[in-house]
Amino acid sequence: MTKSSEISVKPAALAARVKATRAVFKQCYDQVAEHSGALLFYPLAQRRQKGRPLPAGPQQDAADYEAAFEEAQKRGFLGMLIETSGDQLLYAPEKRKNKEIPAKTIIAALAARDLTSRRMIEATYQKVMSDKKFQKPDQVMCGLMRAQRNTCKIRVGDDEAGTGFLIGPRLVLTCWHVVQSLLHQVPGDPRLDHPGKENDGSRSKLRVEFDFLSRAATNGEDASCGVTDNWLVAGSRAAAPEHEIDEDEHRRLAWPTEQQDLDQYLDFAVIELDAYAGLDRLYYDITSKEVEKPIGSVVVLQHPGNFPMRMTVGTYDVSELAKADFAAVAGSSCRVLHDASTISGSSGGLCLNYEMEPVAIHQAGLEIIVTNGETARESKINVAIPLSVIVARAGDAIRARIGDFKSSRCHLSNGRALIGRVKLQEAVASARAGVSKILVVQIGYDFQNKPPSQIGKTFSTEILMDSLNFAVDRVARVGAENVKESAYHTAASLLEAISPGLSAKLPTEKQLGEDSQSTDLNDRIKKLAAKVGDILDQMASRQKLWVVIDELDKHPLTEGSTRSFFDALYPEIAARQNLRLVLIGLSDPDMPALQKVGPKKVDELKDHLGKLDIKNWVAKRLEGIPVSDDALTSFANIAVAIAERDEKPARSVTVGRVINEFFEPSFPRRTTV
Repeated sequence: MTKSSEISVKPAALAARVKATRAVFKQCYDQVAEHSGALLFYPLAQRRQKGRPLPAGPQQDAADYEAAFEEAQKRGFLGMLIETSGDQLLYAPEKRKNKEIPAKTIIAALAARDLTSRRMIEATYQKVMSDKKFQKPDQVMCGLMRAQRNTCKIRVGDDEAGTGFLIGPRLVLTCWHVVQSLLHQVPGDPRLDHPGKENDGSRSKLRVEFDFLSRAATNGEDASCGVTDNWLVAGSRAAAPEHEIDEDEHRRLAWPTEQQDLDQYLDFAVIELDAYAGLDRLYYDITSKEVEKPIGSVVVLQHPGNFPMRMTVGTYDVSELAKADFAAVAGSSCRVLHDASTISGSSGGLCLNYEMEPVAIHQAGLEIIVTNGETARESKINVAIPLSVIVARAGDAIRARIGDFKSSRCHLSNGRALIGRVKLQEAVASARAGVSKILVVQIGYDFQNKPPSQIGKTFSTEILMDSLNFAVDRVARVGAENVKESAYHTAASLLEAISPGLSAKLPTEKQLGEDSQSTDLNDRIKKLAAKVGDILDQMASRQKLWVVIDELDKHPLTEGSTRSFFDALYPEIAARQNLRLVLIGLSDPDMPALQKVGPKKVDELKDHLGKLDIKNWVAKRLEGIPVSDDALTSFANIAVAIAERDEKPARSVTVGRVINEFFEPSFPRRTTV
């Protein structure tokens, strides 16, 4: 993380080089001035005008620009202004012997060369100037738009700690030192580079923000999310704990003291979000295929300081002088040098190659003073960590946390649009892999304690059916109206609904009582549930059997023997390899009996589809086609407006119908994204 260098150029000289319009200059200047607590551009210009009135025009603009640069220099943020917005604000001067030379002077000097040299110049319409590849504009545009949606700002408390990017449905990769203040050392951990453990309360302090492209979001939406309780998936320290320095209560980046430590301390952290941002934004899957090496040109996306997202370009092919100055780092297989500009807050930034592929993560900037006798010079370079090194260290942990679930689909196999329902898709994938045996589609009640209507209960079964392979999966749908008042009648009705005549395999109530050594009703119910489990298990000898009980919001499980039967049935289902139970419409998935059966997935139905759901769906649907964020927002607004044209609330089914009728037919079908 390099610091802004001091700028010694005179404000008047900078003002003479301004190429931006007055409005653009104001925008760039105010962003930095506001962050630094300085006077904004217009009040500053008014103050200058009162002291020295000038007519409107270029002369007034130049004077105002000079006053702004003077204020920036006085307040100490001139370097920050030049580094973040210099390319946008100023003409780049040509230099010779530290003097600016106009372009026409350079042309005249070329023309004055000797005749022999001029005759040797070969003029052509094209010339390959280096070994860099030619790039397709569409490929670059699509790659940058994806990277823009993928990159995020990491906030720790009220501070803008660093940058990260998505590498899984809910996983973000950043630098370890970005979240270091939220971790504590674990005594006895044998790993030298152990990342530590989450502090109590760290979850409430860690936020991840996407789409921080400007200071004022046009749609007013908050594109941020939090993290899970055990949010640290994997990581590696920046250096040995004894080398970590705390100066004036501000953590300074530690650096390995020995060259071999660079191969041990990798300074990365994988954190888990509490939302599936990676499905909406198409995460970079760095563990499924080999990651390219960081060579040639580099593009770095980052959130420097408190500024909106920035992009800088450079190269990994740094000068031989830089390699010599930082020989220990240059010689490490776990680091790579680059010269793309970065400042504080860029740590964890996404490093792309010119094919728009992720290849590294920006770590830090290094500065040294090189002395040679009585002379000294300052040398600076940036350092990144190749993604291949991180995958080698943490690939298994990343894959394990992602699990069987890889991506959400845009529509079902029949072409019907599938918007949202990410948790249900993840739950089905988890259940197919055997991680979860019981799935709950929960109904959230409204303020009148009534379940919402048309919210996707039936669609839940359709999604489930479309996600299964009927060569190995069998689905038995049971309406909750078949649930009776007594445990035995409920068990018999359940088996009959699954397959006619199946209830004949149950012993009679009298036989259950005679076989039981106890007169306790709960013991007989447990025997009944075990027998039902055995019967279902026999049916599932060659296939997974998915028992789907629907409409539990309309026909809830009442207290008594029926409720006790299901409480006893849950562990029977969970204990058998090929049985799955899906409960749709259950209002209380946290009942003790369900809590005891281990992991389960809950998909809560409480909100209708909105603009953000549609926007994310369109972005996935148009993968590979460059579409601006404003265009995505506009389509979402149009879809909701059409759904509300009858002045009724925008129901999910109405929004889905609008998508299917007006959008999907004009695009070729895809089965997955």
